Amino acid sequence: MVSWSNDDFKILSDLQMKTGVKAKDVISFDQNLIFLVVPEDIKKFTPELNSIFKRKVVFLQDCETPAEMIKKWLGFNLIEVKDSGNTILVKVEDSKRGAAIGRAGWNISVLNAALKKKFGVSAKVV
Repeated sequence: MVSWSNDDFKILSDLQMKTGVKAKDVISFDQNLIFLVVPEDIKKFTPELNSIFKRKVVFLQDCETPAEMIKKWLGFNLIEVKDSGNTILVKVEDSKRGAAIGRAGWNISVLNAALKKKFGVSAKVV
């Protein structure tokens, strides 16, 4: 079940008023806002949202399973996902490992924040 604070409600409302996007959830971590949205709303992202919310804004496609979310976020065709309890092991080609983790771990941090809130799991690139 999704639980939102008053701040989350305000953020979701502001997003809907400014873009027409009705996000399914919002995750706030560090100086980032992650909005879980339906596939058709991904294209409604604009860089101006970073200025409006005074944080880095990310639209992430809402998915039914952790494996699907991992594949959508990383965008690689050849990913092997193994579920090992609360941690999902993500095997990518050696040449794409850096991109999967991201600069200073940003890509995997965004993914883990979303996975933790939605599914109660985390991912580890191996």
